[in-house]
Amino acid sequence: MAITDRVISVLTNANYISTVPFLLCAVVTFLVTALVWRRLTYWSKYTWPPGPRGWPLIGNSLLIAPHSGQTNANITRIGKQYHPDMFTLTLYFGKRILILNSYESIKDAFVKHSALVSDRPSVWSFTYVNENLQNVGVFLEAFTESWKREKKYMLRTVRQFGYGTSGSESITLQEANHLAELIKKRGGEPFELGLPLSLCLLNVTFSMILGTTYEEDDKEFNKLLGYVLSWYLEVFMLYDIEPLLPLCNKFGLSPRLNKGKMTTKEMLAFVQKHIDNHKATLDPDHPRDMVDACLIEMAKGDPNSDLREFTDEKFLWMLFFFIPDQGDTASGIFLFLMLATALHPEVQQRVFQEIQDVIGDRPPSLKDKEKMPYTEAVILETLRMDTTFWLLVQHFTADDVEILGYKIPKDTSVIPNIYAVHFDPELWGDPENFRPERFIDEQGRINRPDYFIPYSTGRRSCVGEQMSQKQFFLFYITLIQKYKFKLPDGDPIPKLESQWLFVSPPNYRLQAEPRE
Repeated sequence: MAITDRVISVLTNANYISTVPFLLCAVVTFLVTALVWRRLTYWSKYTWPPGPRGWPLIGNSLLIAPHSGQTNANITRIGKQYHPDMFTLTLYFGKRILILNSYESIKDAFVKHSALVSDRPSVWSFTYVNENLQNVGVFLEAFTESWKREKKYMLRTVRQFGYGTSGSESITLQEANHLAELIKKRGGEPFELGLPLSLCLLNVTFSMILGTTYEEDDKEFNKLLGYVLSWYLEVFMLYDIEPLLPLCNKFGLSPRLNKGKMTTKEMLAFVQKHIDNHKATLDPDHPRDMVDACLIEMAKGDPNSDLREFTDEKFLWMLFFFIPDQGDTASGIFLFLMLATALHPEVQQRVFQEIQDVIGDRPPSLKDKEKMPYTEAVILETLRMDTTFWLLVQHFTADDVEILGYKIPKDTSVIPNIYAVHFDPELWGDPENFRPERFIDEQGRINRPDYFIPYSTGRRSCVGEQMSQKQFFLFYITLIQKYKFKLPDGDPIPKLESQWLFVSPPNYRLQAEPRE
């Protein structure tokens, strides 16, 4: 009998046919049991802090989804119901993330175990807007030896062409006075500070890294600024926590992602144009700015250079992230500073009096900073109350790690809740009140407690901390020295309430009265 006939005979045998469903059920049962057993065995190795129970498949995704209406205060309160220091959220298909809800847990994870909790996760929305927007730049790159070297070089170069030099202070003062002149043009009428502020803050950065500045009526700049002010919302705010985001985009239900893709493309083109211009006019013996310095170092091909693994792609993205950082993040913090100043005339008057006592009518200097503790305290109090990214900066575990006694597996997203720390009544007493005096000790000196972490902490803390605070100081002194600010009569008092993972000052107008 031929083999094919024999197979047909077996398959048509009634006993065999009746056995097929049984065998299929047995195989499926075995596979499901093995999968469940493997999962239970895997998870039994780890211990997670408690957290809210989630829905099937989507977990707690709706709790922290965009437009959920949740504030960071609500999320903090929910977490505290389960554990004082940290809690677990379950996202789609059982994916777990760890929210660090106290200074102790953040310090244990990011300082004590920084080598294991300093990676970055892969985020789908980043990949969609640009296929190269993963593991690039100091912000998103994985925690590797090359990342450490490149960060060190960048900080050194920023100090060379940026802060720490008399030239950088001069540039900052020039743009602070530029902003004061733009305010003067408003003629005492109510105005919004956002656009002129972003222009001047970006000009400081552009001058140091690109060797150029822009004017308020420059078409190229205004086009770029429109992209900058929406980029975080279009890309970062979607993040990777909506379970149906890829599916929604496939069917055209997520236009924000498509807009983010276009915005990213335009901003990259702007940066690339400046890189190309620098390459065409480069003089290796006379670097003009940070771009020149990096191009010269990369061209050396030195196997011992900190940039020996630095690529054109990495360079492009490194420069890219300077733009939204200054044009959106830094300007947002300064807008809150000016709002708090207008809402608290007694604070504004005390700052002005300190300016009169220390500086008088001359231009301010960074050397004045140590003599002006109250002014610095006002800036620090602003940073405490308006840390822009409360929950956004995800870390990723490079290996299994124990955090405050809980064993957390490799490849877990770990998110610090800075809001929970900066609004903890046990640490601050009255965190809801704007009270700069909390940063001044009994001797009248600045006191920064360890749990003041607006730029996070550990090896992945923000590299722009020193730069931004020096900028804020010089800009703030210049404006208060020249003007008295208030909210226009009849305008509603803005309310600062952070929605989801991002806090931004509400739209408001100011009136500026020139000082005599």
